[in-house]
Amino acid sequence: MKTGEKLRIAFAAASAVGSLGFLVLYLKKGVLLPVAVGVQDAVTKEPLLFAKVVVGSQVLPTDANGEAVFAGVPEGKATMTATSDGYQTVSETVDISPAADSFLVSLTPA
Repeated sequence: MKTGEKLRIAFAAASAVGSLGFLVLYLKKGVLLPVAVGVQDAVTKEPLLFAKVVVGSQVLPTDANGEAVFAGVPEGKATMTATSDGYQTVSETVDISPAADSFLVSLTPA
């Protein structure tokens, strides 16, 4: 485990009626947030379908609206990259938080 990494492990044991019991292991490393990334043509402002978006280690294509919606991205700094055939790649560091969970990326034609 890296120094400074916030890692909490909580154990809870409970027993139900009779001799049935269970142990629950809860592991939490930071907070996971939904993140939406829109990708558009920098000149026409039209959404780009099937662009590849990478946030941290997760990869998704954009949908018919030019959006990629990630279900759970760790809160904090992450590298976000957007690529599409015929366009210049854009890569930047973003700070994911409840107040910053959606981004718009404009790709310039190559």
